[in-house]
Amino acid sequence: MKKNQTSIQFAFSSPPSYTFLRVLPMWKVLLVDDEPRDHAILNLTLPPYFELYSCYTGQEALVVLEQKELHFVLLDVDLPDINGIELLKLLRRKQEGGTVFIMVSGYNEPEIIVEAVKSGAAEYLVKPYSIETMNRVFQKYIHQTRQIPLPLADTGGIVGSIQNIEEFGLIGKSESMRKIREQIHRFGPAEGTVLITGESGTGKELITRALHQTSRRREGPFIAVNCGAIPESIFETELFGSAEGAYTDATNRIGLFETANRGTLFLDEVGEMPLSVQVKLLRVLEEQEIRPVGASKGKKIDVRVVSATNQDLSTAVEGGRFRRDLYYRLNVFRINVPPLRERKEDIPLLAYYLLHMQKSRYPTSSFCLKDLALKKLLEHSWPGNVRELKNVLERALCLADSPDIGPELITFY
Repeated sequence: MKKNQTSIQFAFSSPPSYTFLRVLPMWKVLLVDDEPRDHAILNLTLPPYFELYSCYTGQEALVVLEQKELHFVLLDVDLPDINGIELLKLLRRKQEGGTVFIMVSGYNEPEIIVEAVKSGAAEYLVKPYSIETMNRVFQKYIHQTRQIPLPLADTGGIVGSIQNIEEFGLIGKSESMRKIREQIHRFGPAEGTVLITGESGTGKELITRALHQTSRRREGPFIAVNCGAIPESIFETELFGSAEGAYTDATNRIGLFETANRGTLFLDEVGEMPLSVQVKLLRVLEEQEIRPVGASKGKKIDVRVVSATNQDLSTAVEGGRFRRDLYYRLNVFRINVPPLRERKEDIPLLAYYLLHMQKSRYPTSSFCLKDLALKKLLEHSWPGNVRELKNVLERALCLADSPDIGPELITFY
């Protein structure tokens, strides 16, 4: 009988579902396992209304159960000081009531599974188990076991949600990501402009899309434009359109503002906008009216503007490269996106998500990110941020001859 070797496994069909509730009772989970990385991964991926307690031996678990009332206990079969099934029997005698006991193990022998169930295990999960499976087990007992109170308030509960982290691509449980999610739900329904600041590759457009999806404009168009990619000679026409005869070969052309009517216009790298256009953008924001190039009268529009930059716009204002009045007009709400090197605790979950998103392009349906490979990811400084991480993992998948992704496949250029 050989125990499966555990490592960080990413063999999931979809990311976990996260719901933010008005009332967030803390569901107390105890993990008893001698593998530190299993504790780290569970801590990173549990929904925000779970509280994790970690024990590495059976003796530690017995002490915790004397002090805490727990909703879930996850037990590994193979512990350094006691067999997990024997510990299960002890814990069940000590922790009466609504506690749900779940066995987790690298063993997949039927006789062990039967013994665990007979000893009181509600579930038996074989490593590597997916985050989705674990989340589904938790939800099953939260919502179906009447011994555990339901987490939703009688008054209706959900005030706003990120129902799937794949929907927005906002991955991470760091404090900075929690704050950004909170800002999205506060600023999204509002109508004021939003300025998003952060280095290239940090996900500013994803945040803008999230703001759009949480706004009343979600059914309207979402138009994104990189201001650094438009030549100055046609910038005004691109934004506001043109009337027939405005210049040689000019036709009636709809600009980006009119295209985004009743929706959201995302001005990426807004610091690259020419000064000659900035003054006209300010007028549009203040009057909600555009005048196409060569037109004799304006057109009313209903557009929310979200802008982003990797520059320090306040410095650009002092240097005369950006209008002060436009800066204040764009900066009604502000979201600062930290670089990946400042939230490295999010890298394991980001790696899982990015591998999941790309696995359909490769013949192997699941991948195993080895410990040393993850260590290499955590030690890198990530000047290209999440975009660089995505490229590194895609390169590793392409070069892999087996499901195992080792440190030799993690390369940086």
